[in-house]
Amino acid sequence: MSADQFAVSRFHRIVTSRLWLLAWVALGLLLRIALVVHGKGNLAFSDERDYDALATALLESNGFWLRGQASAYRPPGQVVFLAAVYAVAGHRPLVAELVQAVLLAIIPFAVLALARRATPRPWVPEIAAALAAVHPGLAYSSATLYPVTITAVAVAVGAWLASQVASRAAVPRAALAGIALGCAGAATPYFVPLPPLAALVVYRRGGAAVAVVLGVVGLLPAGAWMMRNAHALGAPTLGTNGGYNLALGANDRSTFRSGNWIEPDPIDDAAARNELTRDAAWGRSGRRWIVEHPARWAVLALGRAVAVLDSVGKPRTVGLHDNPWAKLVGWAMLPWVVFGLAGLWINRRTPETRIVALAFLLVVAASSATIVKPRFRFPVDPLLAIFATDFVLRVLAAIGAKSARTATT
Repeated sequence: MSADQFAVSRFHRIVTSRLWLLAWVALGLLLRIALVVHGKGNLAFSDERDYDALATALLESNGFWLRGQASAYRPPGQVVFLAAVYAVAGHRPLVAELVQAVLLAIIPFAVLALARRATPRPWVPEIAAALAAVHPGLAYSSATLYPVTITAVAVAVGAWLASQVASRAAVPRAALAGIALGCAGAATPYFVPLPPLAALVVYRRGGAAVAVVLGVVGLLPAGAWMMRNAHALGAPTLGTNGGYNLALGANDRSTFRSGNWIEPDPIDDAAARNELTRDAAWGRSGRRWIVEHPARWAVLALGRAVAVLDSVGKPRTVGLHDNPWAKLVGWAMLPWVVFGLAGLWINRRTPETRIVALAFLLVVAASSATIVKPRFRFPVDPLLAIFATDFVLRVLAAIGAKSARTATT
């Protein structure tokens, strides 16, 4: 056995060992716990404070109540999660963050299972799962009350279950896939269309029954939330922050990465009397600007679509996410995303690939239309790791084959 063959054989034994993934999962968990402890449960961002206040109001039997009125400004998924943690552990955001850190340990196993279905190439499942276990963006997000953790877990588990439905056509599994993907939409609204889109993918191989179950069950959380909003706010809206985000990305000061560094064009005071009318006014303002500047908005939308690949962002706040090391890690993740997209294209005919691609495209669509931030993409990154790894190993195999042919000639 040559030295190269011995090295490959040894690497194979390490990667396929039972301890391989467990070691990476443990490393990722320790990293996340360290970040959570470092943050001390402090709520540094306004989004976090909103989720915390909503969860507290829910526990006090006030419903989704924010700033003295019924609210749909934040989606319900993270609020329900926090309320559940607070009901058991008391009002301790630090405990909620620790629970998030533990929940992220589910993702590597879902990635491993999905990768084994997505590609027959050796080592891809194990390496992709290891990458998912130590994703730096998810580790950072777990130390906040942003809904990134819940969304990432739900998307990973839902994609894995949906891929199984495509081949086994099991109705109970389709219902579970719908629940998981529905929870992703309940935490992050731009994933609400994912269950019916995944159902279309499943339909081609699994049949109509499982597709209908997956799609309908997956839309139940969004439907229930809209019914609540119709009762509490007077309109069956999915949320009351979409108009504001649209206006942020559609005004004379908007750039590809301006995000919330700017303020949208002002609206009439009469339109700001409650969340619903305020959101509608922002939405009209944004749509009016788009109609008046279609070419400029198209350029902005295209630029934001490209900016989805960025993992550094343009943070407005100062903290751990803004130091030079964090920016270096963010730039180092660019190959992960770019190679992942290349792998999606190469494997585009499989149902697993199409489900992941649809999840990614939903992020692109939402970011293009409004504003873009790296954390919007983070829930899809563990699944992109599968296709990034597959692409890199394909390239290495091609280089090795070419070198072998050159050596024989």
